Amino acid sequence: MYFYEIMLDIMDKKSLSIPEVARATGLHDSTIRSIITRKSKSVALDVAAKISEGLNVELDYLNGGAANKNVETKKEPPHKTQVTQKIIDVLIAKGIIKEDTPISAQDEERLLGYLESSLEAYKKLNQ
Repeated sequence: MYFYEIMLDIMDKKSLSIPEVARATGLHDSTIRSIITRKSKSVALDVAAKISEGLNVELDYLNGGAANKNVETKKEPPHKTQVTQKIIDVLIAKGIIKEDTPISAQDEERLLGYLESSLEAYKKLNQ
């Protein structure tokens, strides 16, 4: 399989849109769209690494080698993705960020950390 086919497969399995992939990987919308529309057979290693980390899939799986065709995406706690997406949806709804704003995995971790510390502060205030 070519890289773009693997990307489409991952996006289908995870029910992700191009803007969602861009936010998760920290890449621009146009980069993801270009990979798919140009039917890219391969991409630069740094791009593949960002996609691997952001979508939580093995880099080898993205490579599409014969030995990896049956490899599933890495297991990820569903609550983390759901909570992060809810936070991003609220930020978009409030006009704090635009829908096509790329959000890296590191930014997602920061959002979750901020949420946890906010919840702890809230609990202390209400004791």
